[in-house]
Amino acid sequence: MKPRVILATIPLWILTAVAVILLFIQAATASAQETEGEGLWTVSISHLKLAPGERVIGFDVQLKAARVASLPKVPPAWSITIDNEPSWNSRISGTIGVGAAALGSGNFFEDFLVIEKCPKGLGVEKPPSFGITVEVITTTDFNNEKRIFLKNEDLLLQKQ
Repeated sequence: MKPRVILATIPLWILTAVAVILLFIQAATASAQETEGEGLWTVSISHLKLAPGERVIGFDVQLKAARVASLPKVPPAWSITIDNEPSWNSRISGTIGVGAAALGSGNFFEDFLVIEKCPKGLGVEKPPSFGITVEVITTTDFNNEKRIFLKNEDLLLQKQ
Protein backbone atom coordinates (compact mmCIF):
# COMPACT_ATOMS: atom_id res chain seq x y z
CA MET A 1 0.00 0.00 0.00
CA LYS A 2 1.33 3.41 -0.99
CA PRO A 3 1.30 6.17 1.62
CA ARG A 4 -1.06 8.98 0.74
CA VAL A 5 0.20 12.51 0.61
CA ILE A 6 -2.44 15.08 1.23
CA LEU A 7 -1.54 18.45 -0.19
CA ALA A 8 -3.52 21.43 0.90
CA THR A 9 -3.59 23.89 -1.88
CA ILE A 10 -3.80 27.47 -0.79
CA PRO A 11 -4.75 29.99 -3.42
CA LEU A 12 -1.90 32.29 -4.46
CA TRP A 13 -3.88 35.43 -3.61
CA ILE A 14 -4.13 34.33 0.06
CA LEU A 15 -0.37 33.73 0.28
CA THR A 16 0.28 37.14 -1.28
CA ALA A 17 -2.12 38.85 1.14
CA VAL A 18 -0.46 37.19 4.15
CA ALA A 19 3.00 38.23 2.92
CA VAL A 20 1.88 41.85 2.46
CA ILE A 21 0.31 41.95 5.93
CA LEU A 22 3.51 40.58 7.49
CA LEU A 23 5.58 43.23 5.70
CA PHE A 24 3.29 45.99 7.04
CA ILE A 25 3.58 44.62 10.57
CA GLN A 26 7.39 44.50 10.31
CA ALA A 27 7.55 48.09 8.99
CA ALA A 28 5.21 49.36 11.73
CA THR A 29 7.26 47.65 14.43
CA ALA A 30 10.53 49.10 13.12
CA SER A 31 8.97 52.57 12.90
CA ALA A 32 7.62 52.33 16.47
CA GLN A 33 11.02 51.26 17.79
CA GLU A 34 12.69 54.15 15.99
CA THR A 35 10.35 56.77 17.46
CA GLU A 36 10.51 55.28 20.97
CA GLY A 37 14.18 56.16 21.39
CA GLU A 38 16.00 59.10 19.99
CA GLY A 39 19.14 57.05 19.53
CA LEU A 40 22.81 57.94 19.74
CA TRP A 41 24.27 61.28 18.68
CA THR A 42 27.85 62.54 18.40
CA VAL A 43 28.59 66.00 19.74
CA SER A 44 31.19 68.33 18.21
CA ILE A 45 32.42 71.85 18.74
CA SER A 46 33.57 72.50 15.21
CA HIS A 47 34.43 76.19 15.53
CA LEU A 48 36.48 76.27 18.75
CA LYS A 49 39.45 78.48 17.96
CA LEU A 50 42.14 79.06 20.53
CA ALA A 51 44.30 82.18 20.67
CA PRO A 52 48.06 81.79 20.40
CA GLY A 53 49.35 80.27 23.67
CA GLU A 54 45.81 79.44 24.84
CA ARG A 55 45.26 75.87 26.03
CA VAL A 56 42.21 73.87 27.13
CA ILE A 57 42.41 72.82 30.79
CA GLY A 58 38.86 71.60 31.37
CA PHE A 59 35.32 71.15 30.14
CA ASP A 60 31.86 70.66 31.62
CA VAL A 61 28.87 69.32 29.67
CA GLN A 62 25.34 69.50 31.10
CA LEU A 63 22.63 67.38 29.47
CA LYS A 64 18.87 67.62 29.86
CA ALA A 65 16.75 64.67 28.65
CA ALA A 66 19.89 62.77 27.63
CA ARG A 67 22.68 60.64 29.02
CA VAL A 68 26.37 60.22 28.29
CA ALA A 69 26.87 57.08 26.20
CA SER A 70 30.65 57.36 25.72
CA LEU A 71 33.68 59.61 25.54
CA PRO A 72 35.63 58.07 22.64
CA LYS A 73 38.86 60.04 23.18
CA VAL A 74 40.18 60.54 26.70
CA PRO A 75 43.24 62.81 26.82
CA PRO A 76 46.20 61.47 28.81
CA ALA A 77 46.51 62.77 32.39
CA TRP A 78 42.92 64.04 32.47
CA SER A 79 40.37 63.30 35.18
CA ILE A 80 36.92 62.56 33.75
CA THR A 81 33.70 62.45 35.79
CA ILE A 82 30.40 61.15 34.37
CA ASP A 83 27.12 61.47 36.26
CA ASN A 84 24.20 59.79 34.46
CA GLU A 85 21.20 60.39 36.71
CA PRO A 86 18.07 58.21 36.43
CA SER A 87 16.14 61.43 35.66
CA TRP A 88 18.01 61.73 32.31
CA ASN A 89 19.79 64.89 33.50
CA SER A 90 23.45 64.10 33.07
CA ARG A 91 26.84 65.72 33.33
CA ILE A 92 30.35 64.97 32.17
CA SER A 93 33.36 67.03 33.14
CA GLY A 94 37.08 66.80 32.61
CA THR A 95 40.09 68.55 34.08
CA ILE A 96 43.81 68.27 33.58
CA GLY A 97 45.93 66.44 36.15
CA VAL A 98 49.13 68.29 35.24
CA GLY A 99 49.87 71.37 33.14
CA ALA A 100 51.53 69.32 30.43
CA ALA A 101 48.16 67.62 29.76
CA ALA A 102 46.52 70.88 28.63
CA LEU A 103 45.27 70.70 25.04
CA GLY A 104 46.88 73.09 22.58
CA SER A 105 44.09 72.91 20.00
CA GLY A 106 40.34 72.45 19.78
CA ASN A 107 40.67 69.24 17.73
CA PHE A 108 39.73 67.12 20.77
CA PHE A 109 36.19 68.53 20.56
CA GLU A 110 35.47 67.10 17.09
CA ASP A 111 33.13 64.13 17.69
CA PHE A 112 34.32 64.15 21.30
CA LEU A 113 31.14 62.90 22.99
CA VAL A 114 28.42 60.34 22.25
CA ILE A 115 25.06 60.92 23.91
CA GLU A 116 21.72 59.15 23.94
CA LYS A 117 18.62 61.30 23.91
CA CYS A 118 15.83 60.33 26.31
CA PRO A 119 13.46 57.80 24.72
CA LYS A 120 9.86 58.86 24.30
CA GLY A 121 7.13 57.02 26.19
CA LEU A 122 8.74 56.40 29.56
CA GLY A 123 5.38 56.72 31.30
CA VAL A 124 5.67 60.50 31.30
CA GLU A 125 2.82 62.54 29.85
CA LYS A 126 5.09 65.09 28.23
CA PRO A 127 8.72 64.04 27.84
CA PRO A 128 11.28 66.71 28.76
CA SER A 129 12.82 68.69 25.94
CA PHE A 130 16.45 68.04 25.06
CA GLY A 131 19.12 70.51 26.05
CA ILE A 132 22.90 70.63 26.14
CA THR A 133 25.38 73.23 27.35
CA VAL A 134 29.15 73.00 27.16
CA GLU A 135 31.66 75.05 29.08
CA VAL A 136 35.25 74.96 27.85
CA ILE A 137 37.89 76.27 30.25
CA THR A 138 41.12 77.67 28.80
CA THR A 139 44.21 79.46 30.04
CA THR A 140 47.36 81.06 28.71
CA ASP A 141 49.33 81.19 31.97
CA PHE A 142 47.70 78.63 34.36
CA ASN A 143 46.86 81.50 36.73
CA ASN A 144 43.91 83.03 34.88
CA GLU A 145 41.07 81.06 33.31
CA LYS A 146 38.74 81.91 30.47
CA ARG A 147 35.35 80.18 30.24
CA ILE A 148 33.65 79.67 26.89
CA PHE A 149 29.92 78.88 27.14
CA LEU A 150 28.19 77.02 24.29
CA LYS A 151 24.53 76.03 23.84
CA ASN A 152 22.60 73.73 21.47
CA GLU A 153 22.87 76.11 18.54
CA ASP A 154 26.66 76.42 18.95
CA LEU A 155 27.21 72.66 18.74
CA LEU A 156 27.10 70.13 15.93
CA LEU A 157 25.01 67.04 16.75
CA GLN A 158 24.99 64.15 14.28
CA LYS A 159 22.82 61.06 14.57
CA GLN A 160 24.85 57.84 14.55
